[in-house]
Amino acid sequence: MAAAGSFSVQMLANTPMTGHQPRVYRWVKTECGQAKYAELAARTGVLARLRLAWFVLMAALRDWPLP
Repeated sequence: MAAAGSFSVQMLANTPMTGHQPRVYRWVKTECGQAKYAELAARTGVLARLRLAWFVLMAALRDWPLP
């Protein structure tokens, strides 16, 4: 059995260090919105996915460039 500390090291070793942000951050632009997106994306279930889709839709509409 692996030690608790080795799990996080293993996860870091498998994480690409490219510096690119997720594509959804193109629509969710604020830091607080990105934090909320990460919180909602971690949840499982059908209602959680619907809530996440609703959140991204509203964030995209809010940041839509209007004349």
